[in-house]
Amino acid sequence: MLCSTCVESTCVESTCVEVTCVEVTCVESTCVEVTCVEVTCVEVTCVNCVELTCEEVPCVEVTCEEVTCEEVTCVEVTCVESTCVEVTCVDVTCVAVTCVESTCVESTCVESTCVEVTCVEVTCVESTCVEVTCVEVTCVEVTCVEVTCVEVNCVELTCEESTCVDVTCVESTCVEVTCVEVTCVEVTCVEVTCVEVNCVEVTCVDVTCVESTCVEVTCVEVTC
Repeated sequence: MLCSTCVESTCVESTCVEVTCVEVTCVESTCVEVTCVEVTCVEVTCVNCVELTCEEVPCVEVTCEEVTCEEVTCVEVTCVESTCVEVTCVDVTCVAVTCVESTCVESTCVESTCVEVTCVEVTCVESTCVEVTCVEVTCVEVTCVEVTCVEVNCVELTCEESTCVDVTCVESTCVEVTCVEVTCVEVTCVEVTCVEVNCVEVTCVDVTCVESTCVEVTCVEVTC
């Protein structure tokens, strides 16, 4: 089904009549996501229409190209090469989040700065988001600082429940995200440390290294 503007509509000038599938998201004037609700469509030009019924209409693939989430109830998006695939519908609503290149829906860092992010816990591989899980965490406007990792031996550290800071390094740039209710466990840091950075009030360091690059850091109340 094609449409210049995806609105509550029904197909005219064809076999499609009284279609009750609405809540459509458009990508380049093409309807790609449809959720069935008790509403009747209006004003839509059909192309090769057939009889449609609203029964178990799944979420179709959605590409991240200047698409703004507005009353869209699909979350748990997996991005591959800046394209959203495998979208599962759940009872969650997006909040004015715009897709940008190399970013995932509802989880975004534009130019190393978190802006209105409501879904966190993102795993990046070569600067590409591959896993996004929605949790009750909200980013704050934080500008990342360059961080370089070098070889250093750490000792076992145990953190107590507190507000931590999850730091993910992408191309030597820290993408900071504030988290809530995070509990550290005993972790042995090996061959990792941060230099050329002003460490202030940092105590617990839970670091995971990948090719001498810090990919996960949790710190609380300690001084470097």
